[in-house]
Amino acid sequence: MGNGVSMTLAPHTMKRSRRLSVKNKQLKYAELILQTFDKTKTGTLNRDEVHALCMSIVSEVAPLVGVLDSDIDIIMRVGGDTAKAEVTVEEIPDALSAVLALKSENVFIHELFIKYDADKSNSLPKDQLSNLITELNEGIIPHDNDLDFIIKQCDVSGDGAIEEAQIKAAIMGWYCLAEEVPMPASVEEAKSHGYSEEQIQQFLQEAKDAGFNDTQIVEFMAKKGIKSEREIGDPAASEEAAATPAEEAAPAAEAAPAATPEPTPEPAAPVTEAAPTEAAPVSE
Repeated sequence: MGNGVSMTLAPHTMKRSRRLSVKNKQLKYAELILQTFDKTKTGTLNRDEVHALCMSIVSEVAPLVGVLDSDIDIIMRVGGDTAKAEVTVEEIPDALSAVLALKSENVFIHELFIKYDADKSNSLPKDQLSNLITELNEGIIPHDNDLDFIIKQCDVSGDGAIEEAQIKAAIMGWYCLAEEVPMPASVEEAKSHGYSEEQIQQFLQEAKDAGFNDTQIVEFMAKKGIKSEREIGDPAASEEAAATPAEEAAPAAEAAPAATPEPTPEPAAPVTEAAPTEAAPVSE
C-alpha cells in the first residue's frame, strides 16, 4: 500500500518541483535585471528604469518605432488596473511579459510602415498614412479631417508626412479620434435604412459638435453596432415592413389633403328595343 501511495504522489511531487524550478529561474533572472537597471539602488525599478529596460529589448527589432508613455503605463500595472510608481523584483516577470507583448506590437507596426512606404522615403504622406489606417480600420477609409489633425500633431519635421519614429503616436492618436469623434451623417440614407428620427438627430448633433457635415451616418451607426428600429423588432416598424405597396404609400396620401371621392355613377339600365308598331291606317 505504501508503494501505491508513493506512485500516486510522485507525479504531483515532480510537477511541484518543476514549477518551483521555473519560479526560481524567473526570480534569478529578475534579480539580474534589477542589478542591471536599478540605477537608483532602491531595490525596485522606477518609471525611467522600466523605460530603459523596454528600450533594451524592443530596440532589437524595431528601434525607430519606440516606446510611448502609454506603453510604460501598461507595463507599470504589472497585471493590475492602475500603474504603480515602482516595480518590485517579484513583479519583474509580469512586467517582462508586457514588454515582450510590446515588442511583438512594435514589430507589427514596423512591418506595416514598410508596407505602405511605397516610395521608400522613410515617411508616409497623407495618402500613404490613409492606406495604413484603412487597413487597421477594417477597410473603412479615415476622414480627411482626422488625417490632417494627426499629421499636424505628429509631423515633427514639418513636411506633411509621418516618419517611422512618429507612426505609433499617429496610430494611437487616430484611435482616440475614432473613439471620441463620430463619423459624419447622411440623413436621407439613414431614413431609407429604417433608422429612427431620434437616432439620426442624436448622431447628427454629435457630428455637428465635432465640426463635421452631415454625411455617412449610416456607416458610422453600422460601425458602432447600432440597430435600426426594423432590426430591433419595433412593432410599428414590423407593421411597416409587412405593409403592402398600397399601404406603404399611405403616409404620402396622408400628407396631401384628401380629395373628395366622386360618387360612382350607377350603371345604366340596359336599353330594350321597343317592338315595332304597325302604323294606323290613314282614314280618307
